[in-house]
Amino acid sequence: MKLISKCAREFRPTPLYSEKAIKEVSTPAHRLARARIVRGLGEGVTSWQHVESALFLITHSASTEPFELVSRRFFWTRSKKRVVPNTGGVKRAVADKAVRFALSGSDYEGYWLPLDERLKAAVAFRNSLAHFEISFITDLTRIAGQTAFPAIIAPHHLDVDADIDRQNLTVEDIENDIRGLRELAQDLLLFCGRHLPDRDYLLPAGVNDFAKSWRPKAA
Repeated sequence: MKLISKCAREFRPTPLYSEKAIKEVSTPAHRLARARIVRGLGEGVTSWQHVESALFLITHSASTEPFELVSRRFFWTRSKKRVVPNTGGVKRAVADKAVRFALSGSDYEGYWLPLDERLKAAVAFRNSLAHFEISFITDLTRIAGQTAFPAIIAPHHLDVDADIDRQNLTVEDIENDIRGLRELAQDLLLFCGRHLPDRDYLLPAGVNDFAKSWRPKAA
């Protein structure tokens, strides 16, 4: 599993500024690459939802608070002036804080921190899927040996501070990291079952059924 892909590319994408550019990326190869990326964006977002659900179950199992309070703290940040939804990074931090208090120091460092490192990479990948744009490569000689598809997702071309060479994701990168998200979700649930108290009985009926169906049997 590779989360998140480290892509040091020597090519830069060509944004669609003109009719000539649009014509250059209307080939069958470019259309196939775009279709694979669009499919990957959808599968990536749904795979992240599995990670997020597992993170919530970890937060709930590691807490002593009722389900409703854990849910509000996990999904929302409240201040005197406003209520805003939590980002993936904030949700990771909420889960990390709960686990830190629930486990001994050695168990926290030995069992949770390796997962947390993967979570940090998963959050970065999820953010790439949400905020990057599709860009096309017209000079196919520049991608030889790097990707089979003449399209990538990359930081927005209007973002002056983006480090495009470091952050580009190819079709292969996206599909590989989607598999990584699914593996991470399963590993998070295994961690929850093996190292945290079983508080599923405190969940509402429908959520409890969901948790039971998701949680692998701990070995």
